[in-house]
Amino acid sequence: MINNWGDISVEQFNEIHNLQYQNVEEYYVELISILCDISIYEVEDFDIKEFEELLSVSTFINKAPIVKSSDVICFGDEKLYKLDLNTLTVGAFIDLENLITDNLNENFSVILSILYRVKIKEECILYKAVYEEYGDWIYHRSLLFNNLCINEVYGTLNEYLIFRDNLFKSYSGLFNSEDEDDDDDDDIDIIISDETPQEKKIREKEEKKTQRIKKWGWDSLLIKAAQGDVLKIEAVTKLPLIQVFNSLSIKKELEIE
Repeated sequence: MINNWGDISVEQFNEIHNLQYQNVEEYYVELISILCDISIYEVEDFDIKEFEELLSVSTFINKAPIVKSSDVICFGDEKLYKLDLNTLTVGAFIDLENLITDNLNENFSVILSILYRVKIKEECILYKAVYEEYGDWIYHRSLLFNNLCINEVYGTLNEYLIFRDNLFKSYSGLFNSEDEDDDDDDDIDIIISDETPQEKKIREKEEKKTQRIKKWGWDSLLIKAAQGDVLKIEAVTKLPLIQVFNSLSIKKELEIE
């Protein structure tokens, strides 16, 4: 019997969030099919009492899992550790951004495979923990995460999204000039002047998302960090993200080419 998120795998979580709503009956039949991990035809054979009972206990899906994620994930004898986000490299961060922008729910398992790593060296009083370098194993490992309970890892995604949001705020002026921002705001005021306060609030929220994507053009970032030398771009992707952002911010503020 499905009672809460503790009974749901990462794969089921993704399927639930990718459900297409066409009509009430089809939606709930597909939902019960996913929750119970059975075919739609089996769900259609349920009597009305069984179906309603399952619907009554499935209301937990209307709220996100609220649990602290696991710092260590075990796959048999193998262990993966939650990455210290401050150690993210440029390449891993750009891959995360592309996966989130493309389809966060469909790419959830791949995102997790970036955020959990093999620990080469344990942390001790003298040294910080050392994680493996970012590699091309993310899609291979993502399959392992599908069978995990969503409660084990959902909080990790939340932690990353908070880290990401704070990062964008901290480096908000890195790529756009003040003149460009002012021009954009003037155009918006001219085009839209009759909207309600609520409509304006919704529009501004969506515009910020769009501007952020335009602002953080990753090809542009790599070229700037590589000082225009395409042969150095791969080396830049292996550098710590914070180091590169700080360097670009200093260069912009001091007008250093």
